[in-house]
Amino acid sequence: MKTRETIQIKDTQVIQPSQFVMIVIVMLLSFAVGSIPLILSLTPTKSDPSHPVVPTEAGLWNVMGQ
Repeated sequence: MKTRETIQIKDTQVIQPSQFVMIVIVMLLSFAVGSIPLILSLTPTKSDPSHPVVPTEAGLWNVMGQ
């Protein structure tokens, strides 16, 4: 009587398609969030002369009228 034995090797390190999609989404979102400071530094800012920048506490009280 002959018996045949088959050996099956299962690789548990294979990335599933859902895992791959999640990795791509995380990479894209991290790139987008990381580029926010760069984008904000390149955009010109308007200064509003009706609201002066007050560097000290004494200047703040003067602006408030006290």
